[in-house]
Amino acid sequence: MNFVDTNYTNRVIRSVKEAVSNNDWLAVIGQVGAGKTTLFEKLQHFYREYPSRFIVVDLQRSLETFTISVNFILKRMIQEISPDATIPGNAHAKLTILKELLLSTSAKKKKIILMLDESQVLKLSLLRDIKKIHEISSREQSHLFSIIMFGKNEGNWLRSLRGREIGLRVRTSILETLKKNEVIDFANRAYDLKWESGSNGEKARQIFLKNIGDFSPLYIREQILKIQRDQNFNGTITYQLALAVFPQSFSDITKKNGISLSYIQKKYQDITGKTISKPTLSVILSDSPDKSNYDSNTQSNVIEAALEAIREKSKSDMDILAAEGLASDLSIAQ
Repeated sequence: MNFVDTNYTNRVIRSVKEAVSNNDWLAVIGQVGAGKTTLFEKLQHFYREYPSRFIVVDLQRSLETFTISVNFILKRMIQEISPDATIPGNAHAKLTILKELLLSTSAKKKKIILMLDESQVLKLSLLRDIKKIHEISSREQSHLFSIIMFGKNEGNWLRSLRGREIGLRVRTSILETLKKNEVIDFANRAYDLKWESGSNGEKARQIFLKNIGDFSPLYIREQILKIQRDQNFNGTITYQLALAVFPQSFSDITKKNGISLSYIQKKYQDITGKTISKPTLSVILSDSPDKSNYDSNTQSNVIEAALEAIREKSKSDMDILAAEGLASDLSIAQ
């Protein structure tokens, strides 16, 4: 995947550059799949390309099972600013050394950037300690380094960011997911996609959009991987390929896998003990508007029968997953 700038990534990048310039503390917040880690790594790589101007202190990704301590932060900062420095074990001694290094580095007009991804797991006590480190100042500057944190829109840190103690000291920038009209352009640029020409290409794009979900870069990637794994993919997304990868109804999947209505009839009878006509099955499985003529219990039983048949007869895991997705969507709709 190529990094692709969007209105939202550009907005965050501007916020980060401003924070670095002013030695501010910035929290970048986004939902799962919005592209936070990709953008985080892009920014980190950019600043590391200019070692004469910037020192990047990467705290690595914060993990649920690994508690970052203030001692660890102090040690990492000293190591990055002065790799040959002797680092004492005592936190207060580390803080004294760090203050001297920050002052000397600031005098050289060199920017220090403390960066952390997955910040949603940080505890208030650690954020308080980070705040105290950030308060180290000189006569000319109230802060001697910037803090750039990326994290999900969940967890303890959101409460801390909304509170006065931390919230008044931290700026926030939201990394939004894409709008529907941006998805195709993003996918084309990120994955070098090509589409069938004419009306069939437009229909293929509409099927793709219908299956994107929340328009997040992560979800877009997952849907493109489905296409690329298809044995008929030759670099161009056609209408027929889109139908094969993203079936629009149970009828599409059963026909593709050669599953007869007679077989689904048998499955239906096994589940309910009742018989059902092939025309009724055809209407419900094709998701025709006429399916509203049948009660929800009948529709659910038909879907269950078709799902069982697909699980038994299909040789494609993707078709089974597609059927399970359709079944889930239909249950939600009902």
